[in-house]
Amino acid sequence: MKNYFSKILFSFVFSVLVLQAPAAFAQNWEIELGAGFDIQKGVFTAPCACQYSDGSGYAIRAAVAYDYFSSDGLLFGMKPGVDYKQFASAHTYISPDRELNLRDSANISQTYLTVDPFVRYTFTGTDLFVQAAPSFAYVIGSHFYQHKTYLNGSRWGDGKADSTWEDGPLENSFKTRIAARVSAGYRFALFGAYVAPTVTADLPLSELGSADATNTRTSYWAITTIYCSLGVFFKI
Repeated sequence: MKNYFSKILFSFVFSVLVLQAPAAFAQNWEIELGAGFDIQKGVFTAPCACQYSDGSGYAIRAAVAYDYFSSDGLLFGMKPGVDYKQFASAHTYISPDRELNLRDSANISQTYLTVDPFVRYTFTGTDLFVQAAPSFAYVIGSHFYQHKTYLNGSRWGDGKADSTWEDGPLENSFKTRIAARVSAGYRFALFGAYVAPTVTADLPLSELGSADATNTRTSYWAITTIYCSLGVFFKI
């Protein structure tokens, strides 16, 4: 119940930032779409107490940015958005007598609502800029897929070498994430609009936690993302 009300509160704040707050003062708007590469740090613990590390995957990002004010090349603004982060990890169990040879694979994904208050500096006489922002995120959706495969001819109870252990929402994990985003980009005119290809490093400042089904074994992990995006600027 607590997580339910937290999600409602975060969604309300998010909608205000996107739909209401900017109406009175926003000068310029930007729509940003991007994709990137995820790197897992730390250890993810599954409900069965299996652990996964050194995972990697992909990320997708969509955001709407608007500025509060600008002066002498500095621009201050807000960027609400949606992030999708995914990574996969696997390991193999081999017993000393080789009777057990098992591949254990996991695929973890999470979708976040994000809010990034940012500052951007455009270098004098150029359209090259750098940008920095703290990023506050809340999980609104997740999925965990766990698959085990015998590699030595053994079979599970159903006679198959493959067995799916988990295929549903990720349980027993933290719901919030704090990160720092550092970007560099270049803005130019294209077909009557301004666009800006940008490269961003999304660096975690807080850890994500996960536990087994009994909440007796907890571990901590984080996701670093490097992504490229394209922003389109306009005025309302």
